[in-house]
Amino acid sequence: MNNNFANNLKKVRKDNNLSQEQLADELGVSRQAISKWESGAAYPEMDKIIALCDKFNLNIDDLLHRDIKEVKGEQETKKNINMYIDDFLKFVSDTFSLFTNMSFGSKVKFLIEQCLVIFVLWAIGAIAYNIIDDVFEGMFNFIPHIEYLGMIMSGCLKLFLIIVGAMVWLHIYKTRYLNYYSKLKEEKETEAEEKIEDNDEEEEEPKKNNKKERIDLKKKEDRIVIRDPEHSEYGFVGAIAKVVVWIIKFFAAWAGFVICGILIGTFIAFVLSFLVWKTGAFFFGMIGACIGVGLVNSVFLIIIINFIFNRKGNRKGLLISFLGGVILFGMSCGLITTGALDFDFVQNDPSLMNTITEEFDMKDDLFFNTFDQNYIETDINNIKIEYKTWKNCEYSLNKDSEYGMMLIHNGCDNPMPIVREVLKNLNNKKIVGFDDTMLNINVYASKENIEKLKANRKAYWDRINERDAEENRRKTQIYEYENKIEELEGKIEELESQLEEEKEINR
Repeated sequence: MNNNFANNLKKVRKDNNLSQEQLADELGVSRQAISKWESGAAYPEMDKIIALCDKFNLNIDDLLHRDIKEVKGEQETKKNINMYIDDFLKFVSDTFSLFTNMSFGSKVKFLIEQCLVIFVLWAIGAIAYNIIDDVFEGMFNFIPHIEYLGMIMSGCLKLFLIIVGAMVWLHIYKTRYLNYYSKLKEEKETEAEEKIEDNDEEEEEPKKNNKKERIDLKKKEDRIVIRDPEHSEYGFVGAIAKVVVWIIKFFAAWAGFVICGILIGTFIAFVLSFLVWKTGAFFFGMIGACIGVGLVNSVFLIIIINFIFNRKGNRKGLLISFLGGVILFGMSCGLITTGALDFDFVQNDPSLMNTITEEFDMKDDLFFNTFDQNYIETDINNIKIEYKTWKNCEYSLNKDSEYGMMLIHNGCDNPMPIVREVLKNLNNKKIVGFDDTMLNINVYASKENIEKLKANRKAYWDRINERDAEENRRKTQIYEYENKIEELEGKIEELESQLEEEKEINR
């Protein structure tokens, strides 16, 4: 016997929170005997060794000769492995029992909910992966061959997120279903045992009671899909759920702001629709459409507010308002379409056009290029331009200092005349289309000046075409040079490789 016994005895005694006096009382020896055993001054008799092994669940060889730490570690490892296997088998059996005891409707709800949970976890994981992957790419883009490192890191990140997602899903499933199922099962079994103990009838009667209790359990388990707050404790999952809920409420609040903006725009449109009250059916359609859109958006806004502040709303009233708004909007669109059939469409109404005449001195480089014009030969020495424009916009012709061509400048900076004109035409059941460019352009000049204008325009386009051709030619040459450079670089690499091979041979 060596000194391992003394160390092992002292170790197991302390691990079991026993004093020397307590252990001595259990073995029927004195405290001094225990002290001598732990110091190595004395050794116990065989019956005491056997008693120690039985008390601390050890065999004689482990207690006397081996290191108790290694023994405990091996026992703990075996215990943990067996525990993991037992837990997994229990998880599988409980899942099977839970699913088989559900009604068909409960099974459908259960599967749908699990799909939704997995989808939410997948979406969160995808967002997290993209964010983290972009961060890693920005941090390590200076490393050579980053694509290989990126592939490895991307794979590790995916594996990590999959494992975390699986753990979260399993925890949600266990907390939401299995724990509740186990508690219900335990409660029903306890109730069944109490009833059986109080029953003094024949032997067949308890069997009927057992069968009845099993049926009652199945009925109660059907509501497991609807979580009972008294039997569900979320812990970490609850924290995740709260974060997800706040995120959803944040986006819901933004959606509420958007709906508020739509409501404001709808109210403005409702007020403005009274400006076209003479249009009849079109006007009433506009009013009804605004009210319908307002009702629908108000319903959405109330739902969002109730969701954010955890309030219960009048579902029936909201549903009726929503359907009423949709129906009213549809009927109003029909009125708008019917009223619009009475409108006349006029393009470039002559009553809204002005005729403008401008004169220019003939220059050697003058030409017109920004519009199609009709050349009319006259005896005048200068150039006369006549064109039509929309009366609510301003137009001007200016000469470009570089090329000599005349450029058009137009602008409708003041929108109020346009708005008044549109409203006036709508009340007259007329829709007027217009071009914001010059129309019916006539150029009056002598025959010589007309030919010169045309020649200047042709010369301008010849210069443009020649410049484009030169640019294309240069691009082609650059492309050819780049190809030659690549070929030469390839030959250089080939010659360097041959040189290295000859050096190896010479060695």
